[in-house]
Amino acid sequence: MSNKLYQVLFVCTGNACRSPMAQGILEHLLPEDYRSKVKVTSAGTAAIENSPASSQAIAVAKEHGIDISKHRAQELSEPLLRDSNIVFVMAKEHYQYIVQHYPQYRDNVFLLKSFDRKPNRRRHTDVPDPIGRPQGFYRRVFQELENEIRRILPRLLQLVDTNS
Repeated sequence: MSNKLYQVLFVCTGNACRSPMAQGILEHLLPEDYRSKVKVTSAGTAAIENSPASSQAIAVAKEHGIDISKHRAQELSEPLLRDSNIVFVMAKEHYQYIVQHYPQYRDNVFLLKSFDRKPNRRRHTDVPDPIGRPQGFYRRVFQELENEIRRILPRLLQLVDTNS
């Protein structure tokens, strides 16, 4: 029996919109008995360290009962990747960034919308970046993230169980 937490890492560009919302959604959806087994974190490929989540991301998450107001951005790093059991990226560019800079972790990195899905089922595998867009766009992105996280949650819980 391992005491190490199963670490899930969400990656986007600035760690201000998509990945903090995804982190908040997964933390919110995790069943109570998994909350002590899983650590959810997020980072950005071009994050400004310690900057907060965007005000729109905070507001939209709050509409769903999720508080990401204490989130502070962090730059994607080798230690973060090393400590993560699985990494979900929001777009192909994030996957390519990791493969280029940290190729040794490529086997743990998945496009969120492609994970545990038959190939070619979807053409649009990127979660769009809402930065600078209207609040309604943030709501659509939040809904897309929530739908994807609900879809992968059963498989993710299986992975956590296999790891413990």
